[in-house]
Amino acid sequence: MARLYDELRALTADAIRKAKGESDNQPGEDRLFGFGLCTDEEVGSVYHAACSESRVKQKSKNYKDIGYISVEWQQSGSNDLFDAISKKIFKLA
Repeated sequence: MARLYDELRALTADAIRKAKGESDNQPGEDRLFGFGLCTDEEVGSVYHAACSESRVKQKSKNYKDIGYISVEWQQSGSNDLFDAISKKIFKLA
């Protein structure tokens, strides 16, 4: 069981690094304001959400807390990076 948790930890760290790299390479995007690792209600899948500093600056005029509400973040990359993690979590369940 410990091996499975170690694999899950390593997969998660790798997916986060890759997702952050994807957002860094998007044209016109600036530094990240926030990055969140999210799950569904059953904790059966993992995905990510991100928001850049410029988007927070732009949207905060009408939505003061946009930078702190991850369900409003729309600048995420491919969630395929997190599929292997979701499969490991399913095995643990």
